Amino acid sequence: MAPTVLDGATVQIVPVKPPEIRRGDIVLFRMVGVGTAFHRVARIFKQNGEPYVQTWGDNVKHPDRPVPQTEVLGRVSAFKASAGGTWKILERTTWGYAKYFVRRYSFYYSYRLLVKGVNRVNH
Repeated sequence: MAPTVLDGATVQIVPVKPPEIRRGDIVLFRMVGVGTAFHRVARIFKQNGEPYVQTWGDNVKHPDRPVPQTEVLGRVSAFKASAGGTWKILERTTWGYAKYFVRRYSFYYSYRLLVKGVNRVNH
């Protein structure tokens, strides 16, 4: 979940019921063949009448496969980067999600510029 939550950070998980899950939340969920993981909720939808969530790690190019909301075990409400660090509370606001969106795509485009280069037109 870097850059939001770095590897090795301690996270605080709070129980969450399926109707309480919101886009932008970082949730702990079960992934088939992987075990448990926590990623940000990118999309909430219904398939055959059953509610699903699709998650997307902050530093991953593609979203995860959708999982039923019943596979969501909890929501990350806070984290601390080190044993002696202070707890950082995660925001559950539209602005919190907007900051994530800006950070995600500014990183993506910066990466494309640095790695792939820029097509320049000389005038």
